[in-house]
Amino acid sequence: MLFILFTKNFLMKPSPTYNFLRLRFVLLFAYVLSSYASLLQAQPLDVLYYKVYLKPNFSDSSIQGICTIQFRYLQPKQAPIQFDLEGLKATKVVMGNKKQVFKESKKFIQITLSPKLSYGDTGEVTIYYYGKPLAPSPFGGFYFKENEAYNLGVSLEQIPHNFGRVWFPCIDNFTDKALYEFLLEAPPGITGIANGTLQLQKKLPNGNTIFHWTLSNPIPTYLASVAFGNYICINDTLQGIQKKIPVSLYVKPEAKLKAQASFQNLEIALKYFEELFGPYPWEKIGYVSVAMEGGAMEHATNIAYPHHCIDGTNKCERLWVHELSHSWFGNLVTCASAEDMWLNEGFARYCEALFFEKTQGKNFFLNYIQKIHEKVITQTHIIDNGYFALSPIPLDITYGSTVYDKGALVAHTLRNYLGDSLFFGGLRLYFDRYKFRSASTKEFEQVLSEYCQCNLFEFFREWVYTPGFYSIHIDSLSTLKHKNIYEVKLWVSQESIHNAEILDNLPLKVRFWAATGEYVDKTFDINEARKPLIFYLPFLPLYVMLDPEQEVCDYTLSQIIIPERNQKYKLDPLGISFT
Repeated sequence: MLFILFTKNFLMKPSPTYNFLRLRFVLLFAYVLSSYASLLQAQPLDVLYYKVYLKPNFSDSSIQGICTIQFRYLQPKQAPIQFDLEGLKATKVVMGNKKQVFKESKKFIQITLSPKLSYGDTGEVTIYYYGKPLAPSPFGGFYFKENEAYNLGVSLEQIPHNFGRVWFPCIDNFTDKALYEFLLEAPPGITGIANGTLQLQKKLPNGNTIFHWTLSNPIPTYLASVAFGNYICINDTLQGIQKKIPVSLYVKPEAKLKAQASFQNLEIALKYFEELFGPYPWEKIGYVSVAMEGGAMEHATNIAYPHHCIDGTNKCERLWVHELSHSWFGNLVTCASAEDMWLNEGFARYCEALFFEKTQGKNFFLNYIQKIHEKVITQTHIIDNGYFALSPIPLDITYGSTVYDKGALVAHTLRNYLGDSLFFGGLRLYFDRYKFRSASTKEFEQVLSEYCQCNLFEFFREWVYTPGFYSIHIDSLSTLKHKNIYEVKLWVSQESIHNAEILDNLPLKVRFWAATGEYVDKTFDINEARKPLIFYLPFLPLYVMLDPEQEVCDYTLSQIIIPERNQKYKLDPLGISFT
């Protein structure tokens, strides 16, 4: 049996100039982050409940809205309250039966309350507003397309990224979570869809229809959503761990059969994610088909999903799987800030691979990880214009390849570092402790450390809080025969790529092959720049390879091929071909 081993190390030393600039950047970014966090903490309100009436006008791409906001007043001194509202015009603000004095800036509405509230009091204001939502970014905003209208709750380009403020007044951040109620007025032939459960559908004298929705669990503003269009609803019920879970797929009438085919593995995904992460936490699973060009958006119970992906095939399966996994990563527990976005998106990216591990098998799973790994090594620094730590991530690349792709690799490495029992058990504790709240990377680290009864400080320092990579490789190998036993001596080295750290006590597997194809695995801890290792084997090793199962995502791409005679092969990314 012939084994061909392809391994490539990508070695680049960080220069002193790079390290100096990196230090200056880190210090500057820490100051900006501190200021941004202080601004969020200075909000004098905790919103408890939003009731949003919304009516779209398809003729001029405008909206008319009424938003009632119930809140807890948290300002120690009397001061105006402020809500985010961008690009829309308020006409009236009422508290009780009394009009309130307000003023608007480009991105805010400020209200002087009368009567005054004291710290801890609950208040309620109703804001009447209208206008044409800002021209949406390529991803994020409120869209009108023919007879469709819908929102995407985050903007990839705008800072801050939360984009609830472009269609209703709100506290627009990742930490302020509230309950929602929606009254959507739609013209004839159009259905209005929102988060949660449809409570009432009522015809109005003017021929329009009111769709009344309520959401029973709190969410941040970026997960609130509405969609208007010509839809039919495909309803189903799936049995979860704790309850029966309604499923609603809102699609174009002509896409009904295609939707059933494209989502045929939804039950498998749900059951597997519940097994890994705990019971599905929401009142339903919901997707709505919209005219977006690329990607999807994980609005809680009302995921925005592109028309072109509902084609009767599984070609976009990873996309709806990714969004379903956000029901835990992001929706149930939300990153505390944009700088912690890998907790949402890196893990959701990894959940794609987990789903394929379940449905396609181990080899498909490893190939999927390998493709992400190749992208991170060869492209991510170009896409994101540099090498960055996962946390804190700069705001201008919150939704970049570092967060999604390197985040998935670190999740994979962490899983193998802890083992499945501790990794998934720790995730379940994390979801239970912070459910319907927000958590930082540090809090995530502390929960996992508590569950595994180990200190994960070094792992997070090396893999999460530090940019760059680690290259681990075999320098040399020698063998000495003792009767029927072979003493094998390895020298294993590690190098730091675009960082100044060194891995400390990382367990690694090394595989030795005999000429017959038989192999033996041994494990050791890498904790030095160059380390001698001695192993005893029952055969003379013909080949040796570190990390054969791709459990550690270091700065190496490896591929094992067992070729057949007269078959053509191509090794990427170098493009080496052979027969």
